[in-house]
Amino acid sequence: MNPFDLKHSCYIILVLFFISIARIHAQTAPDFTVTDSWVYTHHLYADYLNQDKTVVLKIFYVACPPCNSIAPHLEPLYQSWGGGAGDVQFIELSILSGDSDQEVNVYKSTHGTTFPAAGGEGNSVAATEPYRNGTFGLWGGTPTFVVVAPDGTVQYDVYGVGIQGTINALNAAIAATGAEGLPTSVIENENEARISLVSNLVTDELQLIPTEAGDIKVTLYNPAGKSMLSEHHQTVENTPVSIDLSSFVPGIWICRIEDEDNHIMASYLFVKI
Repeated sequence: MNPFDLKHSCYIILVLFFISIARIHAQTAPDFTVTDSWVYTHHLYADYLNQDKTVVLKIFYVACPPCNSIAPHLEPLYQSWGGGAGDVQFIELSILSGDSDQEVNVYKSTHGTTFPAAGGEGNSVAATEPYRNGTFGLWGGTPTFVVVAPDGTVQYDVYGVGIQGTINALNAAIAATGAEGLPTSVIENENEARISLVSNLVTDELQLIPTEAGDIKVTLYNPAGKSMLSEHHQTVENTPVSIDLSSFVPGIWICRIEDEDNHIMASYLFVKI
C-alpha cells in the first residue's frame, strides 16, 4: 500500500471512529415500562420525560456490595430534589431476573429508600440492557448511574471519587438538566425533626406527633410520586394529628410534612396493612 492509500485508510478509520463516538453521545434514552416492587407501573417517557421530569436511574442488584454501600446516601439526595413530588424522579433497576419484589423491598427497607425500584419480576433486566450493551459507553458494572433529561439526553455512568464524590456528581448532573426539584423546600436536620410518625405500620389511621405548635401541610404520595391526599392541620405540641386512610388500598405510601412556608419538615415511608 502506497503512503497516500495508507493515509487515506487511516483517515477513513478515524472518521468512522469519531462517527461511532458521536453516535454514542447522540443517543437518547430508549423508552421502557417497568413494574416496581410495590406493583406500580412506570413508563419512562409517558410518566416522566414527557412531563418535563428528569429521571435518575440506578442500575444495581440487591446483593451488590457497592450498591448497598451507597444506597443510604441516595435518599437525602432524592429528598433534596423533591422526593418525587417535583421535577426529578429516581428509579432503581436490577440487572438480575432473580431479584424478586420481596428481595427488592427488603433492600429498600434496609436502606430506608422511598423511590421506586424494579426487580426481575418487573421487567428491570430488559430496561437496563441498553445501558449494559455498549450503546452509551463502556459498561463498568454496578452500581451505574444514568441521568436522563426531559428531552431524552443521557448522562451515562455518572460517578465521582468515593460515595460523597458520586453524590456530588449526581447532584451536578441533575442540575445540568435544568431541573429545579421543589425550589422552596429545605431538608431539616434529622436530629431536629419537629414531627414524627407514631408507627410506620398503620391500618386506617396515620398518626403524627408534633413537637411544637404550628400550621402544617400533610401530603400522601404513592411510590410513583403522585399526590393522593393533601391536608392542612393546626398542630398542638405533643398532641397527635390523625390522617384518615380508610379509602387507601394496602401497600407502601410516602408521607411528606411541610410547614406553613412550604419547607419540608419530614418525609416518611409507611405501610398500610
